[in-house]
Amino acid sequence: MISGPPRASRREPGEIRAEILKTCREPANKTAIVYRAGLNFRTVRPYLEQLIRSGHLEVLQVGKQTRYQATERGRELERSLRAMLENLEP
Repeated sequence: MISGPPRASRREPGEIRAEILKTCREPANKTAIVYRAGLNFRTVRPYLEQLIRSGHLEVLQVGKQTRYQATERGRELERSLRAMLENLEP
């Protein structure tokens, strides 16, 4: 049986954004993002919309599929978020 990422009871929005951006280092469809980030389709939507509006993700059309890919700005944000989260850990 394949399992997804470990789930915390409550994650910070920055942690969720970092996981989405990590998944989107390479073009990823929404299903892959949902699975790898441990979210559902309803909760992932506002994160994707915000990351697209802020220029951290770009939308790619690959045939009939929609894929999401982190921009350079998104990769920088992911690195910053990861560094911040590591400093917060005890």
